[in-house]
Amino acid sequence: MRKKIIEKINACKEDEDVYSKIEKYLDNLLDKGKLKQKVILDILHLKNYIFISDFLIKYNYFDKEDLILIHSYIIDNLDNKERLFVSDLLEFATYWNLELPYEKCLNSLDKYENDDHYVLLASIEYIFKNLKFEYIDQIVEKLIGIIENPNQIQTAQVNASFILFRITLKKEYLSNLIELVVNNDHKTLLRNILNLEYNNQQYFDYHDLLMDFCKVRTDNSLLSPV
Repeated sequence: MRKKIIEKINACKEDEDVYSKIEKYLDNLLDKGKLKQKVILDILHLKNYIFISDFLIKYNYFDKEDLILIHSYIIDNLDNKERLFVSDLLEFATYWNLELPYEKCLNSLDKYENDDHYVLLASIEYIFKNLKFEYIDQIVEKLIGIIENPNQIQTAQVNASFILFRITLKKEYLSNLIELVVNNDHKTLLRNILNLEYNNQQYFDYHDLLMDFCKVRTDNSLLSPV
């Protein structure tokens, strides 16, 4: 990247029309197609996390060597104070099947205040997609803690209830999930979860049943799945 472009990106401030400027610089960069690894490294060293996140989402030419570089960068930034940025890095790692420190992801399930809830949600997704049964006791314990915490955000409770039911097939988690979805209008969230390939009817026998609850209005008679 040209030094001047780097300086312009780093100079973007929140009190400016930062998003339009970032979009302009990023579109210009993406138009170049496959970038040299040196350019990717320059991007990762930018001070503007919004630009880095948007680049990781929109760039379509990552190869094995690029991913090795980014994998190291993600691990180095898991404790970054910009928690929304950390959640973006976790989502990237989930999408590209990058190995992350599993216990650190598990520990993120205990934190939910301020922007840490973004990290929590991204960690739940990573853990579910990368289930390690040697950690099954900790996984279940952490997820139960989420659904039993009255101060926890409901989107996390929906995800936790779904995963607990998917793992254990215990009816209590199914009932809890349906109650959250129907009574608190999280139908879109559940639909998105069910639309993941590994949650479709071929691999999950309750897919169609739960998809029906994404379509109905609140009705207490529908809260008993069995």
